[in-house]
Amino acid sequence: MRADRSVRRAPSSRFLLALNAVAVWQFGGVADDGQQIQVLNPNLALVWRVLIITVLTADILLVALVWWADRWTPALAVANLLANTIGVVVTVVPLVQGDLLVNDVPQQLVGVFDGAVDWSVPSGTIAAIVIVWAIWDGLHGVRRAGFRRS
Repeated sequence: MRADRSVRRAPSSRFLLALNAVAVWQFGGVADDGQQIQVLNPNLALVWRVLIITVLTADILLVALVWWADRWTPALAVANLLANTIGVVVTVVPLVQGDLLVNDVPQQLVGVFDGAVDWSVPSGTIAAIVIVWAIWDGLHGVRRAGFRRS
């Protein structure tokens, strides 16, 4: 086993595991409305919830495969691009339709933090961030896999 495993140092697998756990928890509904903030809509259609969790799980698998291969391969980069594309669709569609997030996050923040909160982020901004992140992540994998322009 080589000591120089740059993918081993990347915290992405832990982040993705935590993100997956938070998504499952949020889709199940928070246990204590007074101390926990419900951001993801637990009433989102089951198909969307399953697709979101599946894409997050596929991302964890891709990170593990990159680590196991000790590098990005062209096949893994293509799989990453595909997972990112599907991830954008299954996140942005319910987001833009107004189904992904709960509407009362600012009111929940007031309840939890006992103060006035003036916070709102338009769904278009969140969608743009998701799309830009997916493009960046996909290009990063392609670059690391060694694809070159002809």
